[in-house]
Amino acid sequence: MVFERLDVWQRAVTLSCAIYQQLQTSKDYGFKDQITRSALSIASNIADKNAGAIFEQL
Repeated sequence: MVFERLDVWQRAVTLSCAIYQQLQTSKDYGFKDQITRSALSIASNIADKNAGAIFEQL
């Protein structure tokens, strides 16, 4: 995929992994869930926008 070569996407995935690892032992499940989902959505939104831009070019 093209978006996987983007530096910003790679950094977003690294951030998402780091946040997940830091919060792995957290007992505040609501906070943990919200933060990990929002961190993951960064990379997902980048990939989604990139795929939409490629589709529009076709």
